[in-house]
Amino acid sequence: MLNFLKKLFHKPQTSKKEKLISLGLITVFMLIVGLNKNMTGSSLIFPTLWMASVLILIVSTYEAWNFYKSELGRKILIGLFIGNGLLMRIWSELLFSKNVPESGLFACIGLVIMAELMVITGFYVNKKSAYMLLPYLGWTLFLTYWNIKLVTG
Repeated sequence: MLNFLKKLFHKPQTSKKEKLISLGLITVFMLIVGLNKNMTGSSLIFPTLWMASVLILIVSTYEAWNFYKSELGRKILIGLFIGNGLLMRIWSELLFSKNVPESGLFACIGLVIMAELMVITGFYVNKKSAYMLLPYLGWTLFLTYWNIKLVTG
């Protein structure tokens, strides 16, 4: 089992089974880090857009994981994806669960930087993946603006 997972990260996925497993791993990871029960509030717009951004990340990372030009770039992009997921979780916990928008702003700025790095790396790995990340970058910029408004009143 461990060898099979190791193989998923170190070689191109050619079989349908490997592609489905990589998609499953990406999806489970994003659902674990991306969902926060306290973020719903009174409006359905925010959680809907949040899940749309999570879906964009899932599809974009799947594209980069399975169809890439550079092996090193692919590994960097997957690392950025994992870091981005963890920052998403930290930001949502700070803002929605702990209600600390000042600290959440730092995590949000980290999300913007991470999204920019993902787009830049994506252009070297898989252009389709990079273009799919542009709406996510816009979303993180909006989140940062919104978080600044929360901090400044």
